[in-house]
Amino acid sequence: MSHFRGYLAQSETDLHQNSSDSSTILAPRQPTRTVDDRRCWICFGDSSDSQGQWIKPCQCSLEAHQSCLLDWIAENQKATPNKTVNCPQCATPYQLAQTNSISLALMTIVDSLVRTSTPYITVLGIGCSLLITCTTYGAFSVMTLFGPRDGDRLIGHPASWTYKTWIGLPAIPFMLISSRTRYGDLILPSASFLILGAAGTTPNHLRFTWPLSPAFTVGIMPWVRLFYKNMFLQVQKHVTKKLAIQPVERVNRSRNTNNVDISDREHHLELDIIQGRGSVGISLLGTLLMPVISSAMGSLLNRLYWVRENFPQPFQRNVLGGCVFVVVKDLGILLYKYERIRQYRSRRVKSYEEVIATRKSHQQTQ
Repeated sequence: MSHFRGYLAQSETDLHQNSSDSSTILAPRQPTRTVDDRRCWICFGDSSDSQGQWIKPCQCSLEAHQSCLLDWIAENQKATPNKTVNCPQCATPYQLAQTNSISLALMTIVDSLVRTSTPYITVLGIGCSLLITCTTYGAFSVMTLFGPRDGDRLIGHPASWTYKTWIGLPAIPFMLISSRTRYGDLILPSASFLILGAAGTTPNHLRFTWPLSPAFTVGIMPWVRLFYKNMFLQVQKHVTKKLAIQPVERVNRSRNTNNVDISDREHHLELDIIQGRGSVGISLLGTLLMPVISSAMGSLLNRLYWVRENFPQPFQRNVLGGCVFVVVKDLGILLYKYERIRQYRSRRVKSYEEVIATRKSHQQTQ
């Protein structure tokens, strides 16, 4: 028994020694970094397959070739030459040693100022171009509507323009465009007072005379537009209501003849045709051409004797011509949409026999 216990003790001792020896054998060796183990983190070249000066610019493990790192820094400084480039791993700023001179420093400052101010100068140039364009258009509109004599007297020489003129004339195209938006009812009344102020006329000096004076016409036109807009909406609602009744009658007829009823989608399509708006580009172009159109219509109305007698001034005839054009245009568009809906409702699919008969009749006619 004692011999067996001694054998177990000896076995445990041998096992402990063997495990100690195996742990010693399996313990990982810590790699020792040498000069030959360098690897450039930019081009991934090592000491064996690349040449060039090596540089370690920070405390982290990244090393690189001097030329590779300079190229990488230059690539990062393309947009901003004075930008500080940091290590991508430890974020340590790279310090560059380079020759400097006073002339280079001054030119660098000038280059930075030019790069910084370029966007602002561009915006300023675009703004000045827009101001000149809008002012020219505003002056052209005034000369077209009022005529050469009254327009020149109203605008005057540009050297004598005040800030009111420089605000009123460029605002004309924007006011015309706003008249086609939902905000025109709010903008145009105050804008008319702005134009009168630019011309040196205040609302207190407005008096009703016949023929209407240009100042009184400019002041009252926004309210005439608002009245006409509401009247035209009532006409449009009446047409829409009439169109809304017609589908019901057609549905009843279709039920009696066992045909397909008109769907709600088709009915909404018809209402979209009558209430829809046209192209934005066409609307914008027509708005900006309104002074020219008004002048052309005024020239046509000038051929009528009663127009020349009651509207002796070119401005009055041009305003009347513009109003006539707007009314005729709106009624024509409304009639065109109404006829389109009538055509849409009259559609039907031809039978094959009817198609053949139509072709034969055309051939016989030819």
